[in-house]
Amino acid sequence: MDARDFCVLAGFLATRTDAAACRSAISRAYYSLFHVIYQYMISNSVPMPKKSAECHDKVYKILFNCRDEDLKKIALRLNDLRSRRNEADYDLKAPGVEMPGTARTLVEMAKRATESFDRYCQDTPKIDLAMIAARKHARFLGMQ
Repeated sequence: MDARDFCVLAGFLATRTDAAACRSAISRAYYSLFHVIYQYMISNSVPMPKKSAECHDKVYKILFNCRDEDLKKIALRLNDLRSRRNEADYDLKAPGVEMPGTARTLVEMAKRATESFDRYCQDTPKIDLAMIAARKHARFLGMQ
């Protein structure tokens, strides 16, 4: 499965006005970006934790610490989306994540961040250096 398809679904959900659709759109948008980055790291031999719950924080930290400003910006978007996803998934009293405008904005953020990551990955010398830094930082975090 292509994780980008989650963002397509998120876009569809964000056209609806019910709370469940808005919350689900935010969740799918986050997971779209997360899985695009996570799968890229896995395919480039960046060690990941055995427990999936730990992967979210580690992907962010590794990407943020790749010593590249473009990847740092993408990591910050990922972290922002994760915070909003947690709010949408776990805080049923949070009204902000039930607004279609919020859902559309966050879906667009995920889409733009994914496009930025995809463009970055086309620059072979830059992404190769970033993945070397990512593997080093993963080992620093205790992943083998």
